[in-house]
Amino acid sequence: MRAGTEAQLHLGVAGRVASARPGPVDTATNLTLGGLRVAVDAATATLTAANGGEALHYWRYADGTLKPLPAAPPPLVMARGDAYIAVVFGPGAATDSPTIARFLHLRDYFNAQRLAEALLAHLAEAGGAAGVGIVVVEAR
Repeated sequence: MRAGTEAQLHLGVAGRVASARPGPVDTATNLTLGGLRVAVDAATATLTAANGGEALHYWRYADGTLKPLPAAPPPLVMARGDAYIAVVFGPGAATDSPTIARFLHLRDYFNAQRLAEALLAHLAEAGGAAGVGIVVVEAR
């Protein structure tokens, strides 16, 4: 999307994302959750994602602009303040895209882990968090 400016990448996870640990991303990291595959290259602040259809994923620019992503977007170069957010749904989970997009647009926790946990809690309040996994990669 934009040229990176030596951003430090951080990972936040919530829900059914057992294989990933939140915190700084210092090396190349690959995540697979259902049909979603995410690869993060910390050296170049680049993220690639492929969505097999079980997820909604978004790019949030530092200015708060939220952009829904296609199933296989081009590589995304992260600059400070940018974030990649993916919500992977389990069986029976609500997939209310407008509710998720509104939450992501209006709230910024300036911390990938807090954002992932808050979004999961928001979905739970709406009754749609069963089997949901959330991945957030942000650039600081």
